[in-house]
Amino acid sequence: MFLISNLQHRKKSLQPLAVLLALALLLPLGALTAFGENLPGDGFAALRQKEPVPAFGSITGTVAEIRPMQSLPNAYYILLEDEESPTWFTITADTFLFSDEAPEPGDTVTGFYDLNAPMILIYPPQYPIVALAVNPGDTHLFVGEFGSDLVDATETLMLVITEDTRVETPDGQPFAEPLTGHTLAVEYSTSTRSIPAQTRPQRVVVLSAELNDADVTEDENDENEATDEIDGEDEHENEPAKPEENGNASSRPITHEPDWMPALDGMDLVVENTILPDAPAAWATDNRVVMVPLKTIAEALGYRVHWLAETRTITLSDSYSLTIGADAYVDMSQDSPIRLGTPPALREGRTFVPLTFFRDVIPMNNAYVFENQIVIDNQEIMH
Repeated sequence: MFLISNLQHRKKSLQPLAVLLALALLLPLGALTAFGENLPGDGFAALRQKEPVPAFGSITGTVAEIRPMQSLPNAYYILLEDEESPTWFTITADTFLFSDEAPEPGDTVTGFYDLNAPMILIYPPQYPIVALAVNPGDTHLFVGEFGSDLVDATETLMLVITEDTRVETPDGQPFAEPLTGHTLAVEYSTSTRSIPAQTRPQRVVVLSAELNDADVTEDENDENEATDEIDGEDEHENEPAKPEENGNASSRPITHEPDWMPALDGMDLVVENTILPDAPAAWATDNRVVMVPLKTIAEALGYRVHWLAETRTITLSDSYSLTIGADAYVDMSQDSPIRLGTPPALREGRTFVPLTFFRDVIPMNNAYVFENQIVIDNQEIMH
């Protein structure tokens, strides 16, 4: 009798588990997680827990080709050998090099890239490299974001700084401030087998030092950007034109960085001899780059403009693509993206691109400012 009663008790105690198992088979994972979140106590705590997401990924390969970047000085592409899955690295002046050794075809390289940075939609894939090591050999390398206990965000590596550790900035200057909250590039030889692994690194390079020194909030950036445009208009509104050897500066076509910047607000936007009514006003960056509205102009040229919110990427028909904040303009008929020196930007909910986009990416003959007009067309080339 006791045995039967005990079995019945166990049967009843297993019923909730059976119900949950049935739900696991019938419901999608998202629904099951939502259901678990509503349970009291630690019901589905394991399902709700998220693994730490690394900030940086790495790729190692053999250099097959090195190609200079035409649109950006001192920048180049590296193609890694892999017939089944080729990969491009983009190396710029902002890329930290672990050594002074320049990569050559046949070298082994390891590149670290920001997993949270916008990625252009292109094949073969292309990675903007944050840190590059050439022929690292037996040296272990790591790039990550480190907290107050000098453990990286993924709890993979813990740093034990000693008097023998070189702590410096990318240009080799000693760095004496706390390492908390910084992005660090680490060189080390051995580590423990614990979790996280502990190491006494030979060298720690603070990649985020310059960023933190110039830290401003997003709201401050937006306010400054708007103020710059207004101030620029006020500054030159009543200023007499500067004399030039060949006439007035305002009569010379400009496409990128003029010696002085005329007031762009109120200028007519003329595309293929047609003034575009109600076009958003052009503006200039702090570096005097003329920025023009992408969608208005592209549609006037016959392109279908599509916005992909998840990646903040814009495509023009099946011909071109670009991503907000990424200086990588993709001509889908080419293997490598085009750098203009200035990324596309959002302003009052609209995408703006450098005026040179309509000359160097979309190959229009003309894209210039001339006599209070912004002109884009395929007429005879203006010099």
